[in-house]
Amino acid sequence: MNLAQLLRGTTLGLALSIAGCAGTPEQKPTNAAPLQVSYQEMAADLNADPSFATYEKHLSRKLSEDMEPDLGPDPDEHVEFLSPPFWYEEVRNFHEGTRDGKQCLTVNGISVDGDPISAGIEYVDEQGQKKIRAVEIALFEQVGELPLEVWCPVRPDEI
Repeated sequence: MNLAQLLRGTTLGLALSIAGCAGTPEQKPTNAAPLQVSYQEMAADLNADPSFATYEKHLSRKLSEDMEPDLGPDPDEHVEFLSPPFWYEEVRNFHEGTRDGKQCLTVNGISVDGDPISAGIEYVDEQGQKKIRAVEIALFEQVGELPLEVWCPVRPDEI
C-alpha cells in the first residue's frame, strides 16, 4: 500500500484532516522563518528517535486529544503515516505565512512514493513553542503543479 492509498483510507489521516524518512535535518537554513525552523527541528527529532512520543511533543494539545481515540494500543506503528517529515523523499521548498488568522507552513517536495506532494501545516503558539494544530496533504501529477505560496489545512471542526 502506498502513502496516497493509506491516507485516503485511514481514519488517522482523517483525524489529521487528511493531510521523508524524517526529512533532511542537516539542511537547516540560516535565514529560515520560525515555522520552518519548528518543522526542521521536528524532522531532526524524529530522525534521532522515530517514535510517537517524539512526534507528540510537536503537536498541540488539541490535536493530540483529537488523535488519541484512533491510535490504539501502539501509537508507534502509526508515526510514519502521521508525521509529515516521513512523507517526503525530498523537500523542495517551504512557504510560510498567515491565512485567515492561521499561522501556516507549506512543505513541497517529492513523496516517498515518488509523487509531487504538498503539506499544509497549521501551527499554534502553545507553551512558548510552535505546535502543530492541523495537517492536510495534496498529491499532484507533476512537480510544476506544486503551490507557489502558503496554504492552510481545513480542520474537521471548520467543515
